[in-house]
Amino acid sequence: MKLACPNCGKPLRRVKTPWGMVYACLACEGRMVGQAVLRRDRAADRFRHALWQRAREAWGNRRYRQPRGRPCPHCRLPMVEVRMPHELGGVALDVCVRCHSTWFDPSEYGAVPHGPRPAVEPAGARASSPRAREAAAILALERVRRQQADHDAAAGPIEGTGDAWKILPAIFRLPVECSVPALSTRPVVTWSLAAACALAFLATMGGLSDAVRGWGFVPNAWARRGGLTLLTGFFLHGGWMHLVGNLYFLLVFGDNVEDRLGKGKYLLLVLAAHLAGSLVHAALDPRGEVPCIGASGGIFGIVAFYAIAFPRARLAFFFFWPGGWLRVPAWGMLLFYTGLQILGAQAQIAGTSNVSSLAHLGGIAVGVIAAVLSRLGPRRVTIRAPR
Repeated sequence: MKLACPNCGKPLRRVKTPWGMVYACLACEGRMVGQAVLRRDRAADRFRHALWQRAREAWGNRRYRQPRGRPCPHCRLPMVEVRMPHELGGVALDVCVRCHSTWFDPSEYGAVPHGPRPAVEPAGARASSPRAREAAAILALERVRRQQADHDAAAGPIEGTGDAWKILPAIFRLPVECSVPALSTRPVVTWSLAAACALAFLATMGGLSDAVRGWGFVPNAWARRGGLTLLTGFFLHGGWMHLVGNLYFLLVFGDNVEDRLGKGKYLLLVLAAHLAGSLVHAALDPRGEVPCIGASGGIFGIVAFYAIAFPRARLAFFFFWPGGWLRVPAWGMLLFYTGLQILGAQAQIAGTSNVSSLAHLGGIAVGVIAAVLSRLGPRRVTIRAPR
């Protein structure tokens, strides 16, 4: 079974060091390190003892109820976040008590305080200084990383028969996920929103015009039906292409955002992005009597959050000429789509576009703000006591 990076979803590689095997991500340069490797490598005894004690206390406390942490690459269960005091590095590490392993982001491993080397060094360790051995291990990891990057640049996101479906959206210029962040729960809210939009479309196919006039959001009459049209407009779509495009982005990016935020905060993000998009549309679109429908304001909020929360995630676009895949980081896709919406908003204000790019920009703004706030705040986890 391939181990996946809890940060970006890329496969982890086994890397041999003078102190034992570690599992390293060649994309984000994080690493999963066992307790034995920490002891033999660099960690001071007081650091290891404090880390393990705090992790066990958090794991065993049945009343410890906080949002989920990143999944352990080995057992796939949520890890606990342990915040070390300033005198012990001041880092916040993800620890799996079951697997006796700790996940280090790139800058965290160097912050581990040094301790005296063990009396028995690994075989071959006396041949060079600790600094030289560490430099050699880093160079080896960098060499493997460059080889993997060269391979990824030439390959597309189709890695097996299970990924063959990605060819279809790629033909229509839709982004395809290359490195998928691992999920720890089922995206029930995302699936429910997608099903509700599909059912609403099927239910209104015979009288779509009447449904749009009755339940679409009209800026000049926003208070009709008690303001309920601010919400009902989310589930209405003007045609099959409108619906399928929105559902694709919702299902591809929504599952990871829901997994990161949790169901309640995720639903709040979608609602806030949709409402913000509707209000921006109402404030700036000159055609206040025309109904505005669709879920794209809320979905653009999801896409913006995804791009910032998973900055190392990779997406691919397919081009028939010159032929091949163009791989871009998620934040690059966000910049590209934001630029398109700014151009579209200018056409919308001029009255030459029927697409509400203004609503998209409102959703993007909410997604960016939510993602920045979530990265600034402490990452907390939900812990279940081991049975």
